[in-house]
Amino acid sequence: SDSVFPRTMGACPCRKARGDAASPVKKVAAYERKGLKVEPEIDEGIFQAYEACIEKIREHVKGEDAEEGILRISGRNVEWRSIVKDVLMHPGSARRRIKDSGIHDVASTLKELLRDTQTQCGSLLTQDAYEAFTNARDAAAAKKAVAMLPPRNKKILEDLVRMLIEICRNERTRMTIETCSTVLTPNLALHVGTQEQILHRLLSGELKLLLPTLASNVDTVFA
Repeated sequence: SDSVFPRTMGACPCRKARGDAASPVKKVAAYERKGLKVEPEIDEGIFQAYEACIEKIREHVKGEDAEEGILRISGRNVEWRSIVKDVLMHPGSARRRIKDSGIHDVASTLKELLRDTQTQCGSLLTQDAYEAFTNARDAAAAKKAVAMLPPRNKKILEDLVRMLIEICRNERTRMTIETCSTVLTPNLALHVGTQEQILHRLLSGELKLLLPTLASNVDTVFA
């Protein structure tokens, strides 16, 4: 299964990815070598992969044959790890791979992108806005936190929340917003810093109210 806890530095394919010069990993490395600050906005290739995963899941849960446990049931490890590697090595061609993959493999890919590409490609919530999101317990606070995000990050977060709402509307998935939050929130937590800092964020539940708050106020927060 795709564990929510931090793993060793060699465990994630994104940390070993080697692809064309335009890959997100190489872009970040190039910034770091020049001593420049990495731009906080999600890379275009990663953005397209997020959108492809979300689009695939939203389309799936509209149907009468929607599977149970979207996001809760893990995909096949070999398959979703391979998809993530493709995203990071050849982001331009990964969209087709995601479209043709099984729904649980795609859901696991989405969770992996949220979690384990952070050190290489940036956090969806960004380090600058993260504290604001931990305090986003009502619509007003959530709206202020969302306003701090770069455009691509904001778009992905909105689409992610709307996807969760649609998952929960389909009774066949047997998922509630609380269940979705329990499964997905650890992947949104900031996975930078020491292992102890990451583990503290995961165990503290500092984001546990974020997704329910965003889902309950989605039109107001993202207006």
